[in-house]
Amino acid sequence: MKPIKFSAEQLTQYVLDTDKNKEMIDKIIKSDGPDRLEFEKYLDVWEKSAKLSEYQEIDTQEDWIKVRKRMGFDQKSKTIPFRSYFLRIAAILIFAAGLAVFFARILHTSSNANTQYFELASGAEIRTVELPDGSTVTLNKNSKIIRTNHFGGANRDIILEGQAFFEVARNEKLPFKVHTLNSVVEVLGTKFDIRADSNLITVGVVSGKVAFYENENTNNRVELTTNNTGVFHADNKRIDYLNSFDPNSLTWRTKKFVFHNEPLQNVCKVLANHYQLQLETDDQVEFLDSINITCNSQSLDQVLGMINSFVVEDIKLVHTDNKLIVRKQ
Repeated sequence: MKPIKFSAEQLTQYVLDTDKNKEMIDKIIKSDGPDRLEFEKYLDVWEKSAKLSEYQEIDTQEDWIKVRKRMGFDQKSKTIPFRSYFLRIAAILIFAAGLAVFFARILHTSSNANTQYFELASGAEIRTVELPDGSTVTLNKNSKIIRTNHFGGANRDIILEGQAFFEVARNEKLPFKVHTLNSVVEVLGTKFDIRADSNLITVGVVSGKVAFYENENTNNRVELTTNNTGVFHADNKRIDYLNSFDPNSLTWRTKKFVFHNEPLQNVCKVLANHYQLQLETDDQVEFLDSINITCNSQSLDQVLGMINSFVVEDIKLVHTDNKLIVRKQ
């Protein structure tokens, strides 16, 4: 039998008792294949999520739009007036987005006690916060974490969006877990950085040991130690292991660039990424130089001045408006 494809939104319309997609979902219910099993998982999340009653620290209207946008739905959606329905739909969407394991834990906790959700966001400034277990999180700009009021007691699970540096207080009885996209980072106590892009999750370990794995297949994993990096590809679930760590991945926090015999072309990419500039290069530029400097990142003009003083090739790095330009002299 050919599998019947259905989306989280179609399922939501069905459980809300609308006529749309009813015939398709009814066929799934009557089947005995994997479609029926997947439907039952969604329905289980829907039914359990009815017990959630408090979500006071998060702007439900704003996050509903964000969730739909991430799932690829049209942002011009019909507003659902009931808080409980929002929570139940959010449960379905989080399940579909690859955070089912984390949400199942929340549902289990919520069945025994009232659960509150706390969103900690950085906005336009870097922000450092201390968690109830004594761990600290430094959020890069435009990043956020979400935790429950049970954090530090029943669990040490959080959801991350964006980039953050973690200094985790050691607790061998209660692992610290960071959920983002379809991956999980699990530690007992360590220092590490996570950057969550649209399709890539990059984890760099400063000290300690980290388990980095797919949330739906814990056997798909790598063990990272000091100065190791792991990269998770959300599209094909591949995890790359790198026996190296780029200190410039932490420039946003350390305010410092560190280049050790780094090819000039790579240096330009790092600078363009950090200062959010478009990199433009003259056709005649060959990138023959390598750079050995450590410098403060707070002044782009000073950084470019230092790099230009080390360059042997007849080129110059300049910036105008939103561009970093490598020009042939």
